[in-house]
Amino acid sequence: MNRFSWFPIVFLIKLNGGVWGDVIINELHYHPAEDLPTEFVELYNPTSQPIALEGYTFTGGLFFSFPEGAVIQPEEYVLVTRFPTDSAWRNLTVKKYGPYHGELPNGGGWIVLRSPDGWMVDEVEYDDKAPWARGADGYGPSLERIAPDQPGLDYHSWRASLVAGGTPGRSNSVAGTPSRPLIVDFEILPLHPTSQDEVRFQVSLDSPEIIESVTLRVEAVRGNTAQAVQETSMTLDVPRSSPTAAVYYATIPPKPSQTLVRLGVVVQRNTGESIYLPHPAEPRPFESYFVYDNDIPSELPIFWIFQRVRSSLPPVSKTISGVVVKPVTAGHVRIFDGARIVNSLNGLKIKFLKREEYEGNRTLNLIPESPPEGTTAGPQSPHVEQLSFQIFRDFGVLAPQATWIRVIERNRHTQRIVIQQPNENFLELNGRDPTGNLYKIAYNEPGGYTKKTNVLEGDEDFQELMQQLNSKNAAMRAQALRRYLDIEEVMSYEVASVLMSNWDGFHNNLFLYHNPPPIDRWECIPWDLDKTFGYANASSPMFVRMPLTYPLDGRAEQSSREPGRISRPFHSDPELNAEYIRRVGRELDGLFSKERVGGMIDAVEDLLLRDLELIEQYTNQSGNTRRQQILNSYDTMRLFINLRHAYLRGVVPVPVEDWYLY
Repeated sequence: MNRFSWFPIVFLIKLNGGVWGDVIINELHYHPAEDLPTEFVELYNPTSQPIALEGYTFTGGLFFSFPEGAVIQPEEYVLVTRFPTDSAWRNLTVKKYGPYHGELPNGGGWIVLRSPDGWMVDEVEYDDKAPWARGADGYGPSLERIAPDQPGLDYHSWRASLVAGGTPGRSNSVAGTPSRPLIVDFEILPLHPTSQDEVRFQVSLDSPEIIESVTLRVEAVRGNTAQAVQETSMTLDVPRSSPTAAVYYATIPPKPSQTLVRLGVVVQRNTGESIYLPHPAEPRPFESYFVYDNDIPSELPIFWIFQRVRSSLPPVSKTISGVVVKPVTAGHVRIFDGARIVNSLNGLKIKFLKREEYEGNRTLNLIPESPPEGTTAGPQSPHVEQLSFQIFRDFGVLAPQATWIRVIERNRHTQRIVIQQPNENFLELNGRDPTGNLYKIAYNEPGGYTKKTNVLEGDEDFQELMQQLNSKNAAMRAQALRRYLDIEEVMSYEVASVLMSNWDGFHNNLFLYHNPPPIDRWECIPWDLDKTFGYANASSPMFVRMPLTYPLDGRAEQSSREPGRISRPFHSDPELNAEYIRRVGRELDGLFSKERVGGMIDAVEDLLLRDLELIEQYTNQSGNTRRQQILNSYDTMRLFINLRHAYLRGVVPVPVEDWYLY
């Protein structure tokens, strides 16, 4: 039987060559948000005839050949997906093919569609940075073509989708958007204005021959509220114009200090259409500057938080957050407008835009000044967390940095800590391979753990690690410990955890990182350290008598818990456990000596109290409640250090080399 006999009425055509009229690449979802398995390429048939896709192939970043019988009807869409059987597609009726080999690279790539005889039908060479749409790069939208007759290689032909996840199987949300003009460049002068300065904003636009006029739209944000948008006509700067671009400028009157000013333009084309720029689906659909008189005294970096501010600059208003930072040693601020601020279990997460990271960090965790007791250790939580992360780092453990900052939100000043989020950026900042696998170990994760990087790949390395470390053969287990673990780093993690009574950090609340070959070793990353320095819960006495055997069996006077996935096999090895005990004793007079840790406590306490005095002077408000929180927290930590030392010195054997002292 002829393979097309099931479709007897319509004639199927196979067009040769890359002329317009053949099937086109219509949409790319190359970087789905949160690494969802929804990567796809969408094809569209703009012709009035069905097209047989059999033998059509993708090359470039991905490789796929359409099977026998594949057809795309007139004005119909088909998808080629990386994970066609995933549940994400269950409610989508459009034809789906796949899986394909390779991937659509997140950092930009080249994809080619060829006909059966090898002719190039269509191609796209996209990028994840301007002038290509940034909104398609992991922020939710896909990359959509504005019209079938626009060239696939030209960034003017593409926009980020106005719909989260894109529009697979239906008309593109940006269909009909005029391709030109687009913003080539912009400038804000002065770059760091004060409340006394007028600001000149100038924007360079391509395709000047089609521009009728340009209107500047200005939105000032004070506190956490956006004021009404003001519009003003922009003037063509003739001396700066050229055949390929035109520069328009306007002057903005002075604004009060600590005002975030957002700017967008509306271009009226001489064909009658209007275009809002930057594109509304961009993660920051405007440009920004911050007015600041540099008049706030602070001992800490200042973070102004503009959380979920509703902006009317895009044609459809949307909620957009932003952050402005004033480092202690810098004379001016840094603007991170468009950074997402989202709620987390015990605070907020600040997610900076790609290539606009804060000191290389894509994500920071912002802890409340006085967290509620229950899921945390209460008001002392940020104090013990900041110091505990620093102590882990001093021990050589792969640990996040935790830094004290001043936060100004809705004109209220608070002292909080920001903690690095373990992710690819964190790994790279700490000299590790960012392509390695990260796993979070926590009781509230499915199965007790979750893979956090390379999530579309399997967890075979983790399963292999667990299998080898839990061998019932002691000799094989000992060999596996030394084969798979970075022994020195894990040893330091175990020693520091025991010294600080990090009872929650053996079986729960840590990350495991697999540094890939050629290193091919696993490391422990501490996390959620609010229950160090003796905290058990609000009704229990200070937990200072955590025994040396706790990492092995999880047993102590006040609790009994499951041993950790790494700590139990590690401490069941007599040689490693003996070295662990020796190092605990050594560090009581070393990195964890009362003098050293006491000095760290004194220094941080003094820093916060000095900064608090500056807050009181600036705001003319009393900070006595905060002062008492600081004093109580560090006094409690000093008490723990004394009691923990007294207990450990009674149970740690005296090293042989120190016998002569007794």
